[in-house]
Order: sequence, then structure tokens, then C-alpha cells
Amino acid sequence: MNQSNIPSPTTSPSAITSLAANLAQVGLAYQLAKQAENSKQLQVWICPDVRSYRILAEELSFFLQDRPELLWRFPAWEVLPYDRVSPHHAIVGERFATLGKLLHQP
Repeated sequence: MNQSNIPSPTTSPSAITSLAANLAQVGLAYQLAKQAENSKQLQVWICPDVRSYRILAEELSFFLQDRPELLWRFPAWEVLPYDRVSPHHAIVGERFATLGKLLHQP
């Protein structure tokens, strides 16, 4: 851990709370990764927003780097239904890849 990330006695309570929340999030990702490794069933985790999805996906990919086949991503469209633009092709591809895996999963 970087020395600048360790709270000093003069650190504000909000900085300590923020650090504790970040550690709790990483702990959650670790627990979910271990649960995925030990389970024989498909598990689905839903995030409340795009930011938390990206953070959790990044942390899970770190903990599951030896078994990346356990992490299937299904990202949000990131466009509104009435927008005249299509979702990014990488998002569409990732969603279709996950749906394809679901079709072939026993």
C-alpha cells in the first residue's frame, strides 16, 4: 500500500470513512470472487449504476485473473432509449458474447 494512502492521525474523518468504504468494496469483490470459484452454479450480481459496475468488474477481474472464464460482463447500454445514437460496438459485442455463453451454459 502506498504511504500516501495510509491515514495519519491528522486525517479528516471523511477521508478515513472514504478509505474504509473503498476497503469494504474491495473486500466485497474478494468475497464474490471466492464465492464464484467455489460455486458450481451461475451467479448474477447486479450493480445500481455504471460506476459501481465498472469498479466491481475491475476488482473481480483482478481476483479472478487465474480463472477469467468465471467473469461474464453484461454492461449497460449507456444510451437513452430515445437517443438517435447506437450503443458503442464494444458494449454490443460484450452483451452478445455474454448472451451466447448463457445459451451454451449447461
